[in-house]
Amino acid sequence: MEYVIAIGFIAVVFGSLLLFAPNSILSLERRANRIYMTDPTFMQYRVPFGIGLFFAALYIIYSLMNESTEYFWVLGVIALIFSVMLLLTPKTIFSLERAANRVYMTDPTFMKYRVPFGIFLLVSGVFMIYASIGYF
Repeated sequence: MEYVIAIGFIAVVFGSLLLFAPNSILSLERRANRIYMTDPTFMQYRVPFGIGLFFAALYIIYSLMNESTEYFWVLGVIALIFSVMLLLTPKTIFSLERAANRVYMTDPTFMKYRVPFGIFLLVSGVFMIYASIGYF
């Protein structure tokens, strides 16, 4: 339940920023829109990374076999697939990285409709906090 309260506070903060300080959102976006390339380091040591990730994924899957936490199984399977791809087909990792490093600019849409977005975030954040505390 604490995570709903935390998400509510984040929504209230960003809703307030959209309504009262939209330039701070733009500066935050400029800092977040950096592209990070991991090619040199990651591909230089891809075999040790792949082997380590492979065994870590197997450990996650093995240690949670009798638990009722299916989402950890999903993480383990994703890590296992990624480690096999890293060991056998590293070019696939390059293509996935290129697809993930696209920058989508949301400035025109956000700034055009910043008041409705801000009000929605404020109302939904307050509702999440109010409902989680138990007054609703």
